[in-house]
Amino acid sequence: MKRERISKKRTILKRIEDNRDKYKYIENNDSSNKLRMKSRQEKRDELRISRPIYVDLVGKSLSPITGTYKKKEFVDYDVVICIPSYDRYKKVKKLISQFYEQQTKYSFKIIILNDGSKSKLYDSLNKIFPDITYLKNDKPNGKVLHWYCYNQMWEHLKDIKCHAVLQTDDDFILSENFLDTITDLFFDEKEKNNRVMAIAPHLWSFNATSEYEGWWKRSDFVDGIALIDIAVIEEMNYELQPVNVENVSKPGVPVGAWSQIAVEIKKMKNIIHQTPVSLVYHDGNDDSKLHGDVRNNGKGGVYTRKYIGKL
Repeated sequence: MKRERISKKRTILKRIEDNRDKYKYIENNDSSNKLRMKSRQEKRDELRISRPIYVDLVGKSLSPITGTYKKKEFVDYDVVICIPSYDRYKKVKKLISQFYEQQTKYSFKIIILNDGSKSKLYDSLNKIFPDITYLKNDKPNGKVLHWYCYNQMWEHLKDIKCHAVLQTDDDFILSENFLDTITDLFFDEKEKNNRVMAIAPHLWSFNATSEYEGWWKRSDFVDGIALIDIAVIEEMNYELQPVNVENVSKPGVPVGAWSQIAVEIKKMKNIIHQTPVSLVYHDGNDDSKLHGDVRNNGKGGVYTRKYIGKL
């Protein structure tokens, strides 16, 4: 029995030694004796500051994200709005108009990508709205290269300092004071929890007659439109990765752009805040450019729920 106890003890000590070899242990030099002389609040503060941090051998922090949100003191724009569009001139023009018509306390910049549409009307957008950044492709990227549309717009973010990016499809109708509402919410939620890295403002269902599907309300998913902390896009090096062309080409399969953003947020151990009501209304079932093959005759549509605005 004694030999067994000694053997177990040696096994445990060996595991401890292995862990010490795997991680470097960094700690504050404050001694526990000094901590005992302090008040309870001071002890908590000291423990918070001197909490051990584990790093792997290449120096990457393994500790959870901590700290309170610190708002940038200076930005070029509070929000940069990125909109890819193809053959939906009327809808994208209406969407852009809604942003400029709203009274807002926030500064914003719109980047619009004409993804190869042959309509010459698109070229008039930067004349109608001289403050926008207008990008144009000679040929459309289509569904399997839709992720690259993001990269083209995000490339321009590198020279802009902002709080967040509103990445959105071109087929949404905004509720009144949308920009103020979602940006206020972004800052409020980050003050409460700095792990909030995106606001998802759209509730929807696949069925035109069903109620909002509660299972869709998740803290790890975003689609169609979202206000994203610029830190996420910076972490992604301002680019999405190529998708599986064979898989994405199948009817009804997502394009693989939004999912990459959600995966990155999850990988950062952060969360997405889903609003309890829809701040936008989806208006793209009748002329979907990416999922038209499954939205004919009301099949596989995206139907907005709990919209607070007027149509």
